[in-house]
Formats: sequence, C-alpha cells, structure tokens
Amino acid sequence: MIPDLVRNKDGKPCKFVSNVISILMAVFCELIRFDEIEQQIIVIGQLPWKHDPCSVCWTDSDNACLRSYIEQNYLFSPSSAMIIEALEAIKPLIAYNPIKERITDEVWDGVPRVDTLFIDFLGADDTPYTRTVTRKAFVAAIARVLSDTPEKFDQMIILIGDQGQGKSTLLAKIGGAYYNGSLSMRDMDNKDGKMAISKAWIVEIQECNGMSHTEENAIKAFLSTAVDKYRPAYGRCVISVKRISVIFGTTNERDGILRDVTGNRRFWPVVCYKEKQTRYSWDLEEDEVLQILAEAKHYYDAGETLVLPPDIEAEARRQQQAAVITDPLEGIIEAWLEPHEGEPICTLQIWQACLGNLKTNYDNKDQHRLKRILNKLGWECGKSNKRFHEYGPQKPWRKKGVADKPEVKNDTPFELPDEFT
Repeated sequence: MIPDLVRNKDGKPCKFVSNVISILMAVFCELIRFDEIEQQIIVIGQLPWKHDPCSVCWTDSDNACLRSYIEQNYLFSPSSAMIIEALEAIKPLIAYNPIKERITDEVWDGVPRVDTLFIDFLGADDTPYTRTVTRKAFVAAIARVLSDTPEKFDQMIILIGDQGQGKSTLLAKIGGAYYNGSLSMRDMDNKDGKMAISKAWIVEIQECNGMSHTEENAIKAFLSTAVDKYRPAYGRCVISVKRISVIFGTTNERDGILRDVTGNRRFWPVVCYKEKQTRYSWDLEEDEVLQILAEAKHYYDAGETLVLPPDIEAEARRQQQAAVITDPLEGIIEAWLEPHEGEPICTLQIWQACLGNLKTNYDNKDQHRLKRILNKLGWECGKSNKRFHEYGPQKPWRKKGVADKPEVKNDTPFELPDEFT
C-alpha cells in the first residue's frame, strides 16, 4: 500500500507528523501492534531493518531505523520527536488486548465448571454460597476485561486452606501470563503497585492472616478503586487506566483472619479442606482453563450481575463473622454478659466488674477492643448516653433481640471498693 502523503508545491513530501502516520499505517500496520495490557508496541512481522531478536517490543533502535527508512524511501527527514508522536497517535488504531483474545477465542462446550472450581480443586464446601461467590468473582474478571467502561467490583474471595493445597497454583493457571502473586500491602498506595496491577488480571494477595486494621482498611480502599491513576515511567502525563484485575486473597491461617467485626462485606471467605479435594491444581490444563473462562463469559453475556442475592448475602455475613479473629477475652466477657442480657451495660463496667481492671488504666485502645468484642457477640450500642450509678454517663450496650428487663430502682449510693479508687 502506497501512503498518501501531503506534499509541497514542488511535489516533495512535507515534514509533517501526519506523513509519518500515513507511512506507518500503509507500511507497518501489519507488522506492529499495540498491547493494551503491557502498554507497549509489539513487533509481530518482519521489519525492513534488523530488529533486536531478544525483544518482541518496539525499541529506541527501531525509532532510529524508522527515521532512516523514511529518509531513504520518502525523501524527507522527520525529527525524533515526530517519530515518537506518530507512534503515539497510531496506538489506538493498532491496539489489541491479549486477555480479551484469550477469553473470546474459545466457545463454551456447555459443561459446567466455574461454580465448582474451588470445590473440585481445593476441597471447599459444596454450598450455594461457595458456588455463588466463585461465579461472581470470575464473571467480574470477564466483565472488567470486556466492558468498555470501568466495572465496579470491590469484593475479594479469601481462600483459607493448608500450605501446599494448590491455592496459588490454581489462580496462576487461571490468570496465565497475566497472574500476579506478588502484590503486597505496601504496594497499594504507590505508583509501582498501580502500574503492576494495571498489567495483571488475576491478582493474589498472599498470607492474608492477622491483618491489622490499617492493612484491612488499605485493602478495602484498594478494592473500591475501578480506575487507577499514575504517571508511567518516562511518561510526561498522568494517565487513567481502567482496572481489569480481580483480586483474591489466600492464607493458611484457619483461626481467624479479619479484625473488623462490622466492616467485612468486601471479603468473601472460602474455607478449603485438603481431604475433600477431588482434583489437583497442577493437573489443570490450559484447554480446560479456556473452557472455564468461556463459561464465565457465557454468564456475563447472559447478564449475570455481580451482586449477591439476599440469602447468599446473609450467608456471606455469617462466613465473615466466622473469619473474625477471636480475642482471648471474648470467652470471659461472653460468660459474664449472659446474666446481663436484657439490661444495659457499658464498656467501663466490663473493664472493671468483669475483667477486674482499674478505671484509671482504661484508655481508648481498651475501649475499642471491648467494642469489637461486644459487636461480635451481638450487642449494639445506644446513640445517647445513659447514667450508670457507679460509672457516670456512658454509652449503653444491649443484647440484640432481647427485651429489656424491668429496671430496679436503687436509691442506695454506690461506693467503689477501696481497690478501685
């Protein structure tokens, strides 16, 4: 194809960026493509010059060779800046998405595999909850790649199972070349982390056990982001990149992984049992992976939503509650609270009467700890203060669903024992 060039009155090609673009589209459009995931121009054919055999990417050397090629064949000399600008301009015209091609090239054979993926390969319980959250996560992975607009999905399955069970291997097989298993907590708020996740599809956060409140909040904020903004290395402008990844967590810890009692809706725990496995991750072949993805695409095309139905949402809350780390004081406080159900209590009362501590040693950290325990045990805090004779004005806590006992009036002044004064 002969490029249609803008020429001057003497018939010579003008030194315009548009002419460089015309040459690129006429001569090179079948030889190079722009990888939307890697954000790089990829060489897929034989260039008119010797390309670096160790790299599939377009390099600075290719820029120089292109400039020389234009000088020799079209008799004008574009500047280095014009070469760069022309390559930038054609990127949308030669763009492709390798993950999208991997998803759309396969036709589903009609055999269900998605819902039972973690049941078969990791020994998760075969329940409607496990089946539903598994499907939602992988349909979200399809949606984030195929949708033209940013897709909101701020949930994360956390796979809880023994070491060597194949959790990471399974996720790596599904993600293929676009699996990232090295994302850490500290990467969630810096440019390097955002750049790494922009080039990944299936992302694993390993060892999600005993997360601090700060780490939990960082993950929640990270999950809620549908568009990442950063300035690429050597880039001149901040860019906005639609997030294509879905994030999974893994842990070997079975004795609780979450600290927040009430704010865990973004986490979907799935407990896995080695003795229940019927298949093994390392035996999963690419042909079957492609069928799993094709099935998930089938559900996406059929309009599958990413929201849990009410009954599964209720089960998710139970699973989240079961995954909360048990405080060593929980059992002591639970036993002390039992005869007090139906009457208001306060945290300072627990601190002194239940745990035998001095009021003078009570601080905000202790108060927050007791609040978390009360929330987990099904008690709720009132909005306005109530006067407790021995503790003064305090926020009252009551057991949910339990009617108040008749209040016994006691005009006898309360005196603290000597050890509490």
